[in-house]
Amino acid sequence: MSTQALRNGQGHVVGQKELLCDCRTGERIARLALFEPRFDERGVLVGYEEKVRGGTVLRDLNGRRIGTRFVDVRSGKGLTIIVHSQPAATPTASITTMDELVNLAGLSPYIN
Repeated sequence: MSTQALRNGQGHVVGQKELLCDCRTGERIARLALFEPRFDERGVLVGYEEKVRGGTVLRDLNGRRIGTRFVDVRSGKGLTIIVHSQPAATPTASITTMDELVNLAGLSPYIN
């Protein structure tokens, strides 16, 4: 069994394909699962939902699991839990002159 991500034209993971094989008979089966788009309150696409038993799995645009939505079958109401990862630290450049940049890059300065 292997799983492959399905991507749209923008590179978003919009589903997955599972390849199954019955080794006794040699039969191969491909199972496709397409995710539903999820929008924020301003209408911006923020991720996708994968339907699973008892709720949905929330995924970001790269297909990483970022949360879960549990649904109560009796009332139809549910609870959504989203875990936001800490943003990557953005390196700040403290280079102020061209000479410092040339030295940092390990280049020899251009001399006339």
